[in-house]
Amino acid sequence: MNLVLYSAVDLSPITVLPVPMWAIDLLEARQLIRFPVLGEPQLCPPGEPVQNEFITVTVWAEPFRRKDVKTLVLFTNMDVEALMLEPGYLPGQVRDVQLRERGSFLLGFIAALEAMR
Repeated sequence: MNLVLYSAVDLSPITVLPVPMWAIDLLEARQLIRFPVLGEPQLCPPGEPVQNEFITVTVWAEPFRRKDVKTLVLFTNMDVEALMLEPGYLPGQVRDVQLRERGSFLLGFIAALEAMR
């Protein structure tokens, strides 16, 4: 289920999060959930162990009811870190995002082929 994540400080929308159903049950029970922030891949010398920082964003939910429809509103105090979360997309955005990703892949692939000449 896609839910909008809001800042607990000023109620501004931050991102749309794809929330798994098992997490919805926990959020409805007023528990905190942590979402991982995907870091940048790093090259490291062979043989040396590297410990990367693992950042998570803590989220909680509050119920919202309008007429007969009940949903959850997500909040966080970690606004800056939440901007780095892997976003979910609303149904009307999915096609455009997929087309943009395909176009970016093709441009990179063509550039790699030209560099091999």
